[in-house]
Amino acid sequence: MNELDTHIEQELIPEYTSGTFRQVNPDYAQVAMDIRRAQRKGDITQYQRLVQKRRTIPYGDPYDPTYRRLKYVRYADDVLLGFVGSKSETVEIKHKIGTFLQTVELKMSEEKTLITHATTGRAQFLGYDIYMAYNNTRLRHKRRSINGSPLLSVPADVVKEHAKQYTRNGKPRHRPELIDNADYDIVTTYNLEFQGLVNYYTLAHDVATKLYPLKWVCRQSLVKTLADKHKKTAGWVYRNYYHKQENNIKAIVIEIPREDRKPLIARFGAKPIRFDKGAVIEDQKPPIITPRNELVTRLLTNQCELCGSNETINVHHIRKLKDLERRYQGRKAPPKWAVKMMAIRRKTLVVCSACHQAIHAGTYDGPKLK
Repeated sequence: MNELDTHIEQELIPEYTSGTFRQVNPDYAQVAMDIRRAQRKGDITQYQRLVQKRRTIPYGDPYDPTYRRLKYVRYADDVLLGFVGSKSETVEIKHKIGTFLQTVELKMSEEKTLITHATTGRAQFLGYDIYMAYNNTRLRHKRRSINGSPLLSVPADVVKEHAKQYTRNGKPRHRPELIDNADYDIVTTYNLEFQGLVNYYTLAHDVATKLYPLKWVCRQSLVKTLADKHKKTAGWVYRNYYHKQENNIKAIVIEIPREDRKPLIARFGAKPIRFDKGAVIEDQKPPIITPRNELVTRLLTNQCELCGSNETINVHHIRKLKDLERRYQGRKAPPKWAVKMMAIRRKTLVVCSACHQAIHAGTYDGPKLK
């Protein structure tokens, strides 16, 4: 892929990039002249009609033969190219890329490599729908403000795919695989799944429009799961667990009191869904809570699982248990914390602050744990 980057940046982009500005559209210039003529004559009706007509005509000439732009972005094997030019040139660029890939023993997928018009169609990149905004009635300071601006959107099939695990025959259902978990773990599981989706698509301008209906489906499924666990009705769950938060948003809340410490609180739906064009997305998978991982019970003991201390209890996490086993396989004396995690077969370890700092500082095994 590095060779592809070099080929596009050093050969294709210079070849298909020319001009500094688009030439003024002749149709736009003609209407602008007619507007000035109507203004001088004092013909208000004609003036208003021509102003409305001008807003339907692009200022720059879309067929300007002297103006071309080619942009390129890649993440792993997902590639997106944006081109200002004719369709015939776009087909030519695609052909050249396919020919180059053959020289480095790679093959272009014809089914996935699509040519899409930016305003009438949508291209997919990293799970987003990408297209160019076009709205002649959206004005700012009496000028069209969004035409030609790239927009990110949540694909409709993403919402449908995520809704499948919460529905049956189109209606929210309970999730029997979570029934044996504690209430805290059930709410945490739903919140991690849904909030992870919201965080990823927060760059989409329609994230609220697309995901608020999914939030309702998730909440109904959560309520039915809690109701089934306690053999109660959905109304009982809402009366006991559905409360308004400080930001005036209602959420499903599970609170577990602890002596001399802040209570453990799990919430679902407490955060608003908002578009944030400056958000930074981190590619991290949320931890999966399983019935055997009763973290609530272990936290409530308020005791370090290594030294037995009750001072400032934390939770140490690792990504994969098999990585830990592979790391210390064959060692005569693995560190105590690693032995403990492998023995209880869990990716979390409840430890005091001193033990937690020692683990990350590498006191047990030398190099810092990452």
